[in-house]
Amino acid sequence: MKSKINTMRNAFPAFISLAFVFSSPLGAQNGTWSGDATGGTWDVSSTNWTGVTGNSWDATLGPGNTATFNTASLALTVSGTVTAGGVIFSQPASLSGGTIAVGTSGINASALSSGTVSIASGVSLNSRQTWNVGTGATLALSTGAFTRTAGASLNLTGGGTVSSSLTGLANDGSSGGGVLGAWATTGSGTSTRFAALSSGNIVSYTGATAAANFGWPSGNAATINYDVAATTTTAFGVSRTANTVRYTGAAGTVTWGNAPANITLTLNGLLNVGSGALTVAKGGTGTATGLLVGSTGILVLNASSADIIVSAPILNNASASSLVKDGAANVTLSGDSNLSGNLFVNAGRVSAALGRNVLNPTTSSLGNPMVARDIVVNNGGTLQFAAGDALGGATTTPVATLVINAGGTVNNSGNLFTTLGPVVLNGGTL
Repeated sequence: MKSKINTMRNAFPAFISLAFVFSSPLGAQNGTWSGDATGGTWDVSSTNWTGVTGNSWDATLGPGNTATFNTASLALTVSGTVTAGGVIFSQPASLSGGTIAVGTSGINASALSSGTVSIASGVSLNSRQTWNVGTGATLALSTGAFTRTAGASLNLTGGGTVSSSLTGLANDGSSGGGVLGAWATTGSGTSTRFAALSSGNIVSYTGATAAANFGWPSGNAATINYDVAATTTTAFGVSRTANTVRYTGAAGTVTWGNAPANITLTLNGLLNVGSGALTVAKGGTGTATGLLVGSTGILVLNASSADIIVSAPILNNASASSLVKDGAANVTLSGDSNLSGNLFVNAGRVSAALGRNVLNPTTSSLGNPMVARDIVVNNGGTLQFAAGDALGGATTTPVATLVINAGGTVNNSGNLFTTLGPVVLNGGTL
């Protein structure tokens, strides 16, 4: 259903929204497999379930629903594509065929202390999710293809083993043997690392190049992954590029630009596992100085153990570039960014902290609001408007669509007014 909402500024000081689309998914259902231990089929028609309407995992059961398998010696076939918000295993099991599209609850085999969950099916990574395997157990992914929707991210927890021979899941060719991508991590808090595929297992990446600060040689290859130990008070006057940076230091600020020249830090991923907030600031007067999205076209900001504050602009690469927020801590954006790709808030909070009280601005702390793009808030994520007029003045007509999925929240930090464009309430909270 679409509706036009017009409201006076003083009557509703938080938001003016131009158009709403309300999506009303069915309430989350937790289905438990009740079919045969062997020879059964997981599809969208068979009545092999308890806890779901009609005992069938039909096409309406999607990313808000959890599938539980607790049958001993389970071996079943997946037919076609089945979608589940999460998949839980309390016994070793074997699934084969088809494709399992997994949502924000991920794959949970934490109850296992031995044995193997074998999935010889395609695996589609949708949104942000966790794979949790108990110590002594194995999650073995084989035969099928791995796909990942735009903006999706993955975190591996637990002490078990995750092995994979899925096609489409491979390291990125960066230094030290490569990582799966800035979107994939292992561990939590200060122990978080990027994830890599090594000898058939997904493991913590340990091949990073150590750097005392962000001042690595400017001529170094763009494919290097760095572990950076500290910031420096010197503003950098030479641009630098890397694949990823894992910051391990104390609270500090790194400043790019000290003159009229345009100076950039170009990254595909920035992970803060340090003891304090990391600030990326702009110095100098260069109009294109700031944090430049790397060659993948997607920058992942992962505030795992402490906040990331970006007061510098975040800039498109050669074409429309996107931003992904991951990690439990917060990211504050206050730079005048021109991003024209999508923004995904997958975990923690993003604070939009720059006011843009002008008509139809093409830059903001959240990127360009005047192009067709999505600002997506997923389960476990919060978008907070921490400054008024974050997307433009009162008569601005933003084009960017705000999508609030189930478990996602959009709010503001006070009695602030922000003009919004189209809003899709897909089970989230505004």
